[in-house]
Amino acid sequence: MKKTSVFFIFISFLAVGWFVNSSGLHWLTELYAQEKKIEAKSETKPAVKPETKPKAKPASSVQAPVAVEPLTGVGHPRIIVPEEYGNVVLDRYSSAKNFKPVVFPHWWHRSQYTCKVCHLDLGFKMQAGADDIKMVDIFQGKSCGTCHNGKIAFAPAGPKGANCQRCHSYGIKVPQNRDAKGYLSTLPRSPFGNKVDWVKALDEGKIAPKANLDGTGKMIVLPVNVIRPLPNPILPDVVYPHKPHTQVLACQLCHTAIFQMKAMATPMTMLDIFKGKFCGVCHGKVAFPVENCLRCHSKK
Repeated sequence: MKKTSVFFIFISFLAVGWFVNSSGLHWLTELYAQEKKIEAKSETKPAVKPETKPKAKPASSVQAPVAVEPLTGVGHPRIIVPEEYGNVVLDRYSSAKNFKPVVFPHWWHRSQYTCKVCHLDLGFKMQAGADDIKMVDIFQGKSCGTCHNGKIAFAPAGPKGANCQRCHSYGIKVPQNRDAKGYLSTLPRSPFGNKVDWVKALDEGKIAPKANLDGTGKMIVLPVNVIRPLPNPILPDVVYPHKPHTQVLACQLCHTAIFQMKAMATPMTMLDIFKGKFCGVCHGKVAFPVENCLRCHSKK
């Protein structure tokens, strides 16, 4: 092979590498830089106050929320397999009493009930670990015990405590529990999160989550799209579709604790979403992760 041919091939590889890097990563670099500028402008230096010794807090029998091990989210140190995406590990009391932490599988519950049932009707907060769930309440038919009573779903203990490990299942395989991988593989595919397109699964009737506990209610579906223009259009503008959200969520869950009722009245950035605010309350935790950029940045 002539030296000129080798040189030509070498230059070609450099050109291809430059093109891929500049076109594939340029918008990410630009987006991050712009977000950092916005965040820097909003920051103000707080006034310096003299140091004071913190007052001693009275002892409390109620434990503060334990930092839940995040099985989801951007930047997690290990790879999350699809069947674990959206799972929440609860360990406020379990480990202290020599039980395995509880694993709450969102993938199964969302296939049976809309988000509204748990987060509005039953009152579970939208933040993992924020509820003080106690076994005594569950046995009394409260909290998880509203369904886990042996009638709607399996009882909390069962004969000789046989059901305990069905919830206290962190780090172990429980034969009685459903096969997440097998079930999820039957639903429409998506490249991120559970690898399931839950919106398509609902529209195609592959799942039919109940709107209330007895299954007689109906969701109030709002078929309205809101366009959120980008100040610096590196990506397409955002299209917020109310329909798929209102198919599973009640309006009160977003408005007005998270978003104002008027379009564009709530200022937010991608950095906010990465931190679990605004859209990040759900996306990156249970709903599809923010890595799936073009699901939101979809204006034609």
